[in-house]
Amino acid sequence: MWKIQIPKTESKVEEATLFKWHKKEGDGVIKGELIAEIETFKAAVEINSPETGIIYKIFVKEEETVPVNTVIAILIEEGEEISPEDIKPFLRNQKVEGVSLKEEKISFLKKDLTHSIDIKNKKIKIAPIARKLALAKGVDLSLINGSGPGGAITKKDIEGYLSKTR
Repeated sequence: MWKIQIPKTESKVEEATLFKWHKKEGDGVIKGELIAEIETFKAAVEINSPETGIIYKIFVKEEETVPVNTVIAILIEEGEEISPEDIKPFLRNQKVEGVSLKEEKISFLKKDLTHSIDIKNKKIKIAPIARKLALAKGVDLSLINGSGPGGAITKKDIEGYLSKTR
């Protein structure tokens, strides 16, 4: 059994959002294969399989934000048997055979942004995934007020703008 965790990508990054799963529970993977994409406020990062095996259990849903080092999934060898007791330490706010496991709340401030765009002589701070979405949808960033740290534009800001303009 192998744990698949949110990696620590930068010293000041304390959380990440699981952007996309490329595999689902029960899927076979080979070592090094892309299984998920995460987003921190500084970068988009691919998570590759640490070994060849089967995705046994996924603990974090797409668009869920969790602390760095959180176990997001368990990978097992083909034929390996896992009991609920084996995965109990990795569960957050889930029940296993009637036992409720609570997640510890972690508070912190997001501080640094490494991405900014110069639009009409105005610097606009934007998360990498938000920039990618804005470019794909042709969004004029000067029309959006950011809700992230320091007024940075987030993916949710872009999605909100798109839903209002449709």
